[in-house]
Amino acid sequence: MKTFVFFLALFFSISLIAQENPVQSIRPQDISQPLIHTSTPQTKSGIVYKKYNPSSYKIKLDSIVSEELVKYVYEFDQNGYKTLEISYKWDNANNKWVGNYKNVYTHDDRGNTTMEAYYSWDNSTNNWKGIDKQERGFNSANMLTLKIDYNWDNSSNDWIYFTKSTYQYEKDTLETENIKYTWDSNTNQLVPFRKIVHSYTEQGLDSISIFYFWSTSASNWVNRTKNEYTYDKDNNLISYKAFNWDSNTNTWTKSIRNEFTYDAEGKNTLKITYHGTNGNTWLYQEKKEIYYDEIQKNTTTITYSWDLNTSHWIPYHKKETTYNQNGQVTSNIESSWDTNTNSWVYIRKNEYKIDNNSNYTISIHYLWDTAKNEWKPQNKTLTDYDQNGLRTLYVNYFWNNNLKVWYGDLMKKNSYDQFTNLTSSTNFTWNSQINGWAGNVKFSLYYNYNYDYQQLFYEPIPIYIFKELDSAYKYLWDNTTNTWKTVPIIYRYYYSARNASSMITQNNHGIYIYPNPARDYIIISHPQLQRKTYFEIFDLQGKKVLSRLITSPRIDISALHKGIYIYRVGNQRGKLIIIK
Repeated sequence: MKTFVFFLALFFSISLIAQENPVQSIRPQDISQPLIHTSTPQTKSGIVYKKYNPSSYKIKLDSIVSEELVKYVYEFDQNGYKTLEISYKWDNANNKWVGNYKNVYTHDDRGNTTMEAYYSWDNSTNNWKGIDKQERGFNSANMLTLKIDYNWDNSSNDWIYFTKSTYQYEKDTLETENIKYTWDSNTNQLVPFRKIVHSYTEQGLDSISIFYFWSTSASNWVNRTKNEYTYDKDNNLISYKAFNWDSNTNTWTKSIRNEFTYDAEGKNTLKITYHGTNGNTWLYQEKKEIYYDEIQKNTTTITYSWDLNTSHWIPYHKKETTYNQNGQVTSNIESSWDTNTNSWVYIRKNEYKIDNNSNYTISIHYLWDTAKNEWKPQNKTLTDYDQNGLRTLYVNYFWNNNLKVWYGDLMKKNSYDQFTNLTSSTNFTWNSQINGWAGNVKFSLYYNYNYDYQQLFYEPIPIYIFKELDSAYKYLWDNTTNTWKTVPIIYRYYYSARNASSMITQNNHGIYIYPNPARDYIIISHPQLQRKTYFEIFDLQGKKVLSRLITSPRIDISALHKGIYIYRVGNQRGKLIIIK
C-alpha cells in the first residue's frame, strides 16, 4: 500500500554522482484547480503546474507519473495534511490507467489523524475493495479517546466493526482506563473483551495497573494480572511486581519481581529479578551488576543466574564497552562464563572508528574462534561523509575465511547540491563473476530552486529534499555490457497551488527556532505550546535522536553532536544546524 514511501526510501538510501546543472521545467499559465493527470505514458509531459506568488501560496504535490507505467495522485486539506493517496497502473490492453491502491485520511484542526482507510483495486468488479479502516477520537490534549477498527465485508461491499477501544484520562494525559470491545457477528453487537485500569503517584508515575477480561458467562469483569510500581525520593523505579489472578483461591499470586539500586548520580547499578513459586514466595532468578566510568558511561554489565543447588549467583554473561573522549562507543566485547574453567570466554566483538566530526566511519564485527583462540572477522562497514555531515558512501563487506580477504556485499553512494538536496543516489552489489562491483539502480534528482520545503506540501516529507523536486531519472544496470543503460525511466512530479496565506492566519501554526546554528540549546516560538506537542530531531539517516514534550520554549540539545539535523513539530519540519 505504501508504494510511494518505498520509492522515496529506495532512492534516498542508494546513491551516485550529482548533476551540475539541474533541468528547469517549463511553466504554463496559472491554473486554479488541482490537476489530476490523465495523460498516457506515450504523451505525458514534464510540465509542473503552479501559482507563482510564494508569499501567498503553498505548492501541493499533486501526482507523480513514471515511465514504469505507474502513477501516484495526492490530495491535501487546507492545513496541508494528506487526505488522499492513489496509485494507478497503466493498462496497455485498454489504453488507460487502472487502480492499484487507495489510501484515504481525515484530520482534525490540530493535525490528529481521525480516520484512515486502505483499499485495493478489484479487477473482477472494477472497483475499490476495502482492506482495513480505523477511526480515532482525541481529547483537548491530543490523547487518544476512541479507536474503532473495521474489516471489509465482501458480501455487502461495506465496512463492518472489528474492534473498538475507549480511553479515559486523569489530568488529560494520564490514562486511567482502556476498554476494548470485539464485534460479535452472531448478535451484531460490540461485546466487552478486556479492560486495563491505571493509577498513579502524585508525580504522575505508574503506581498500579490491573488487567481484566470479560466473562461472558458471568457478564462481568474478572481479574487477570496486576502490576505494582514503587519509587524512591528521586522518582527512580526501585521495585516492580507482577501478579496473576488465581480463580480457584480468588487471590493474587506472585509472578515476576524486579528490584533496582541506583548510585548518587541516579544511574542504575543493580537489578535483581525474582520469580514467583507455587508456594507464592519470591525466589531469586537473575542479577545484573552495572558499572560506569568517571563520565557516567556504562563500561561493564555482568549478568548472573541463581543456582538452586548451591544457593549462589553464577555469572553467565558479560558485556564490556569502551568510549572515546567524546563519549562515543569505540568497542564492545561480549563474553560467557565457562563453568568448567571458571573463567570468561569471548563470544563476539565490535570495533568502531570515528572521524574528527564524530561520524562513525568503520565498524567491524568479529566472532571468537574457540578452537584457535582468536578473533574471526565477520563483516565490515565503511561510511564517508561530506563537510555537512551528509553520508556520501556506505560499503558493506563479508570476510572470506578461506582466502582471508574481504568480499564486497553492498555499496551505496549519495551526492548533494549546495542546499543539501540529494541529487544522485546509486546502489551497487558485488558481482562474483567479475570479482567487482556491478550497478543495480541509479537515481538522478532534479529540482526547481525557486521553491523550498516551506512552500511545499509533500507527504511523506522526504529527509533529503529542501527544494521542490521536479523529476527523478532512474537508470538500470546492463549486465551484458556491465554499464548503465543510457535511457532512463523518468518519474515526473506534478504540483498545483493552494492559498497558504489564509491558512497561516486561520491556524497560526507558524514555528520559529533560534539560534540556528545552535550549540547547547534552542528556543522554540510556537503558538500552541500550551497543548501537548512534541519536538523531534532526526539525523540525516532518518534516525530519531531527540524527542521532547514541549513544556517550555527552551530545548536542551547539548548531547547532540555537531552536524545538520531535521526537526519536526506536528506536520512541520525544518533544518537545524548544530555547531560545537
